[in-house]
Amino acid sequence: MNKTKQNRNKQLKQYLKKLQEHDWHKPATYKNKVATRPIKDLVDYYNAQMVLVLRNNFHQSLESVASILDIPKVKVFRLSEKYDQEFDSIEEIQEAIQNG
Repeated sequence: MNKTKQNRNKQLKQYLKKLQEHDWHKPATYKNKVATRPIKDLVDYYNAQMVLVLRNNFHQSLESVASILDIPKVKVFRLSEKYDQEFDSIEEIQEAIQNG
């Protein structure tokens, strides 16, 4: 894995962690504005979007996607089957995570 992919991976993990922390510490801010999903569902959703972008846009194998996202290969397969791709790039996913 090259340096760019490692940095991108690290940033994605930080964004997901930040999203989880914000939901955990301030759940009321979301309940008043929009219907919320459990944190596990959000993490699965964004992981699925990453899986789909890596598989469809970058033509990565299940093994390489599992390695990049540091999740089991079985979960990569299940996420890719469960969700449809809604983002066209990794940057769009990062922006969605940052903007909530």
